[in-house]
Amino acid sequence: MSRRAVVLACAATLLLYLAVALSFSLRTPAWENNDEQDHARYAEFIVGHGALPPISIANGIESHQPPLYYLTLAAWQKALAIHAFTPSLSPPSGPPSPTLGRVNEGSHDYTSEQLKNAESLHGLRLLSIVFGAITVGASFLITLLLTAELPLAVAVGATVGVWPKFDVVAAAVSNEAMTDALVASALLFLAMWLRKARSLAWSLAVGVALGAAVLTKFTALPIAGLMLGVIIILGARRRDWLSPAAALVAFAAVSGWWFVHNALAYGDPLADAASRAYLAKAVPGLIWPMPGWSATVLSFGAKTLVKTVWYDGGWNQLQLPHAVNVAVAVFALACVARFVWSLTWRPPRVTRWRLIAVIVLPAAGSVIAWLLILRETTQAEGRYLLVAAPAWAFVLCVGADVFSRGRAWIRWLGLSLWPAVFLAMSVFVFARYEIPFGGT
Repeated sequence: MSRRAVVLACAATLLLYLAVALSFSLRTPAWENNDEQDHARYAEFIVGHGALPPISIANGIESHQPPLYYLTLAAWQKALAIHAFTPSLSPPSGPPSPTLGRVNEGSHDYTSEQLKNAESLHGLRLLSIVFGAITVGASFLITLLLTAELPLAVAVGATVGVWPKFDVVAAAVSNEAMTDALVASALLFLAMWLRKARSLAWSLAVGVALGAAVLTKFTALPIAGLMLGVIIILGARRRDWLSPAAALVAFAAVSGWWFVHNALAYGDPLADAASRAYLAKAVPGLIWPMPGWSATVLSFGAKTLVKTVWYDGGWNQLQLPHAVNVAVAVFALACVARFVWSLTWRPPRVTRWRLIAVIVLPAAGSVIAWLLILRETTQAEGRYLLVAAPAWAFVLCVGADVFSRGRAWIRWLGLSLWPAVFLAMSVFVFARYEIPFGGT
C-alpha cells in the first residue's frame, strides 16, 4: 500500500463528505437546524460582551453548555469580520404543505437586516464543516491504523461522511460537530498510543483531546472516562505510570477549570440542577417529571432512536419514511451482532483488545451518554450516538463486510453498502425537503 494511494483515497473520501455536507449547509435555510438560534445566541453574547453567558432563559436554551465551541465560534466570527448580531427568525407565513406539514419554521421573507444575519449564519456554519472533515479524516485513519486495509478505511470514512444525520449536524451552528471531531481525534491518538509502544506524547494528546471534548459538550464524558481507564489499565500492566499520569493531568488541565466554575457558580460541577430548572421552564415537557429508566421511558427512547439516528432535520424534526428507518435499523442491528460475534476477526496488525479499546468502548460510551440524557429528558435523539461516529461506522462496515467475505467483487459490494444506503437517503432528503424548501 503506497503513501500516494492512501493520500488519494483519503482525499476522495473527504471530497465526497464536503459535497454532501456543503450542500446541506447551503440549502438548509438559516435558523432551521435544531436550536441553531440558541447556539448562535451563546456565541453572540461572547462577541458582544466579551464574557460567558450565565445560565438563564434570557440567554437561550443552550446557555448551560460548556464554552469551548462558542469561544471558538466567536473567534471564527471575528476572523470573518462578522459583527455581533441578534439571531432572529422570520415569522411563518402561508399554510403548511398539505402533504408534509410545515417544513420550515420561518417564512424566510427577510428584511434587509435579517438577510444580512442569515448570510452571516451561513458563514458561521462553515466552522462545523471543518470539524466534520476532521471526524471523517480521523475515521479513515483510525481504520487504516487498526487494519491496514485501505478499502475498509475508505468505507468507514465514507460512511461517516455521507451519514445524513452527521451531515445535518456538520451543516449547523452547533457544538456537536466540534465534540464529534475532538472525540474522533482522541480515538486516533489512542490508536497511535497503542501502536507506538505507549508513547508519552500520544497519551498526552489523548488527554488534551478528551479534555477539550468535555469542555465542548458533556456527552463526551462517558467516552472520556472509558478511554482514560484504558490508558490507566494498560499502563499499569506494563508498569508505565507516566502515560496515565500525562493523560489525566492533560485532561484535568484542559477541562477542570469548568467543573470548578460550575461548582462555585451553581453548586455542582456539572451545573445539573441549574440546567434542569431553567430548561423545565423554557421548554415545558423537556424534563421527565420522574427521571429514571422505566419501561415507558426506554420504549420512547428506542422509538425515537430508530427514527432519528439515520436522519432527522429542522425545527420540525423532518423524517425519513418509517419503513425505511425500521429496515435500516434492522440491518444495522444485524451488522452490530455480526461484529460482536466475530470479534475474533483479526485483519493484519489488529488484536482483539485494540478493537475493544478503540471501537467497542467508545461506542458503549456513546450509548451511556444517550441513556443518561434519556433518563432525565425527552431528547433521546440519535445524534448523541454520533459522538462515537468512527466507532459506529467501523462496526457497521465490518458487520457488512463479514457477511460478504468471498470473491473480491462481493466484498467490494459489502464494503460499499453503508455509504450507498446513506447516500441514497441524502438524495431522498434533498428531493423531498432541501430542493423544494431550501435556500438562504
